[in-house]
Amino acid sequence: MKKLLLILSITLLLNTFIFAQQSASAANRNTALRCLKLAENCLLGGDWDNAYSQAQLGLSYDDSVSDLIYVKAASSINLGKSKKEVLEIISDAFKKNNWLGYSLNGARILYADLLCDTGDYEASLNLLDSEPFILSADAEFIRVKNYYRLGTEKSVTNARLKVNTARRIYPNDSRFPTLFFMFEYAFMAEAFRSGLHYEVSETVGTIARAYIAKLPDYKDLDNEIEILATFFADEKEKVRLLQAIDSKNTRSHPVMAIAGLRNGIYTDSQAYDLFFSSVGDTYPLEVLQDFALSLREDDVKLQLASYLNNFSGSLTVDVNLDLQNEMIIKYENGRPSEILYDANLDGFNEVEAQCDFGAPVFISYPPYAIDISYAAYPEVSKINYQEEDRVFTFLHEDYNHAPFEFIVDPIFSDTGIDFFEPHVMPEIKIPDASDIVDIASGVELSNSEREGSYVAYASENGKLYFANFYENDYPYAYADFSLGLPFVRHVDSDNDGNFETTEEYAAIPEDLADGFDFDKCKSEIEAIFGKNALSSNIYLKKIQIDRNANTFYEYTEIFYEYDGKACIWDNDDDGIEDFSYVKAPCKAGDALEEAYTFFQEEPVTINFIDGIPVKLTISENEEIIYAGSSDCFYWIAEEGPEDLENEAISLAESISEQGRVSISDYEDCRFSVIKIAGKIFARILPESYLVEE
Repeated sequence: MKKLLLILSITLLLNTFIFAQQSASAANRNTALRCLKLAENCLLGGDWDNAYSQAQLGLSYDDSVSDLIYVKAASSINLGKSKKEVLEIISDAFKKNNWLGYSLNGARILYADLLCDTGDYEASLNLLDSEPFILSADAEFIRVKNYYRLGTEKSVTNARLKVNTARRIYPNDSRFPTLFFMFEYAFMAEAFRSGLHYEVSETVGTIARAYIAKLPDYKDLDNEIEILATFFADEKEKVRLLQAIDSKNTRSHPVMAIAGLRNGIYTDSQAYDLFFSSVGDTYPLEVLQDFALSLREDDVKLQLASYLNNFSGSLTVDVNLDLQNEMIIKYENGRPSEILYDANLDGFNEVEAQCDFGAPVFISYPPYAIDISYAAYPEVSKINYQEEDRVFTFLHEDYNHAPFEFIVDPIFSDTGIDFFEPHVMPEIKIPDASDIVDIASGVELSNSEREGSYVAYASENGKLYFANFYENDYPYAYADFSLGLPFVRHVDSDNDGNFETTEEYAAIPEDLADGFDFDKCKSEIEAIFGKNALSSNIYLKKIQIDRNANTFYEYTEIFYEYDGKACIWDNDDDGIEDFSYVKAPCKAGDALEEAYTFFQEEPVTINFIDGIPVKLTISENEEIIYAGSSDCFYWIAEEGPEDLENEAISLAESISEQGRVSISDYEDCRFSVIKIAGKIFARILPESYLVEE
């Protein structure tokens, strides 16, 4: 009966626990749903901050709700977050795939648009075309963008067919004529700049005429689109439309200067004034080239040449005709000063360059944390791999790297000026450390030996042969590896300019390998020489210090297997050791053996086992050690009375120097005292010693 009651009690407790968990989970889900409702209302009302806050709050209660993640993404893009950041958020919503409301199609639209704007056109189309197929103005607009940007003959044909259909289904949606005229003008202008014949196709002409007839009906249409539309109008109507735009005094767009100049509305001088008054100090390169090609009068061309020769501003570049600017070139005095290249327009640059009078002196690849310094572009002087804490250095002409080709713009050359522009190479190969290690003349590695310290290695054919060590660019050590192992490092420990410390490094002997902690050795070596610089089977074998450079070492320390070591002091700098400490190699489980030796008139050695004195040797005479009544007190040869022990302790406390023998009398007894390793040793002197004394 008792057993049955126990089982029932346990079952009841488990059920209560599970019910409590389920109740808590349900409560969290309900709170998350309330936050979702508030977040959606804020999103519809354009209150991006509160939409984001409510979505975040809801996710803190239940982070599996895809709808909340979508609202967070949608508000993030409107709050100015980068496309890369928003893509990471919205992709998480689809990974969770836990949709509670009607947000899925909206999320697909947002995701597809971001994929399109960052160059993943096929993925964007697949997302829209997958089941259930989305048919809406937003979806069709994104499909048109994708087809235009794919840039193939077939995809561009599909884009035009989509636009032709959209103008009937969505006649009042101004996004479609905007997209159509911008892309079609871009194709026309590209042909014009390339010197190619361009002919408006029947499909393009049909769509253009239909949209031109409807232009007055669009209330929110940008002035630029009206101007671009004139390039596709019949010749007579083209002039009429341009005159109408000019008369409305809404001509403040650089393309208006080009259209008016080509169609006789403006003279070259008038067009020049209009062009440069309609923008600040940032120009689309393609538009500036179109304007230069349209000029006919030599004096105005010279005026443009003078302007470009002293140009200080920015040029934006649409590298692949997707109506987005992948590159920004900043100019100072007519020469590039900075280049920013964002290949997929996700808000994070793939390449950045700093220039001096037009030539790069520094290029960085932010996604890879790689910085490149140049001696004279494209000759590389240094490559810094930030994440690896490695900097490779190169001699003159040993390594070239050029993500940009600088060319004289052939269009601007017609004005009489050599105007240099950087062009992105078709394929940029990121420098791989494994490919350049044999080319580099040296490598710099950060180390943790000192604050702000690093090591500059000289290398040949990928092999290190010399190293200089720096603390914030102050040289504090050097080492020569040219003869292999062992090698010596010379160290200025106190930064006085004298390299008083020498460190000898050697390979760990194979027959003693078990006696070394390889992880500890590697950690110590990397702290000094940097990561992966030297072999992992190297250890510090010896340290010696000669402060006055007289070839006599005041201190020597030698390291052995199993943490054994020997320390030697020459306190009076006469080349003869005064004191030594030896710690014998000690395997796990073995007793620790130590020996302290003082070299005075006669060498005195105290041997310890596990911290307890066991033997004293004077010259070659061994003495027995007895523990006294007090801690850390020991008698040599024979034990003395307690009062004599107290007297010896009092004498020892007045002695500051270890290893020095002091003699004293107590009543009718003479004794000697010596302090070694924090312990006191006393000896009762024999009567023969008294007579001799």
